[in-house]
Amino acid sequence: MSTVVDVAVCLLLVGAAVATLAIAAAPSDDPGTVGAGATAATLATSTAGIPSDGGRTAHDTYVGHLADAALVSATVDERTGGTPHTEADTDADARTETAYPSAVREEVEDSTDERVFVTARWEPYPDAPLCGRVQAGDRPPETADVATTTVSVATGLESPETVDGFRPLAEAVSGAYVRWRLPPARTRTAWIDDRTADEAERRYLATAEAVGLDRPALVTDVTVEDRRERLVDALADRLEDDLRDRYPTPEAAIDDLTLEEVEIVVARWEPST
Repeated sequence: MSTVVDVAVCLLLVGAAVATLAIAAAPSDDPGTVGAGATAATLATSTAGIPSDGGRTAHDTYVGHLADAALVSATVDERTGGTPHTEADTDADARTETAYPSAVREEVEDSTDERVFVTARWEPYPDAPLCGRVQAGDRPPETADVATTTVSVATGLESPETVDGFRPLAEAVSGAYVRWRLPPARTRTAWIDDRTADEAERRYLATAEAVGLDRPALVTDVTVEDRRERLVDALADRLEDDLRDRYPTPEAAIDDLTLEEVEIVVARWEPST
């Protein structure tokens, strides 16, 4: 494979959620024969190849796909986001910002029965302005007997252990997220090659839209480092304000961070009798 193709494939890589699973059953008072745990176990162990617009196929477990799709969909204040990337997971080389989450949703719905509703949600801390969510299936009727099981999937993003203020904390969280979407070394390599620069530019612009950075400000930058810094700063501005409003100290906020995992809730029900 040529160097150019290698670079293009690397740029298309996304962050596969590490398959570290913690399944905790949370049944309803009278789950009967619902069996949400069995459905969750199937989603956690069964694999699927899910295509993207690029004609490639990403291979992962269903919960891995759901976790990635939630991260792909993450935006600030529900903006339209772009495609994240990672320097890991060679199978996930073609997940685009719109096609992949939709394809994951359809695949999960096709692989479960009509009484299953799955929600995958990622946020760096509870109720953060930055959030990604993917749902599959129909919500249970209000009168149904419902049982739920929760699956936690590691993202590979690391939480800071200590920080000196809310701004450093916001920058640490923002930096981790931007690195996940746009790995520095591989994105830089693509940017300096005329044959891959347009794709790198498109992905930066999509990420800028997701984090709330105006496109004109982004395209006037000169270097990759400048552009990345603008992305981190724009996201950090939003997160810092929210963190200051929500937490008494940075330490309290750190204790509440959840950016290291995606929570997937599997609900299964039987019609009430």
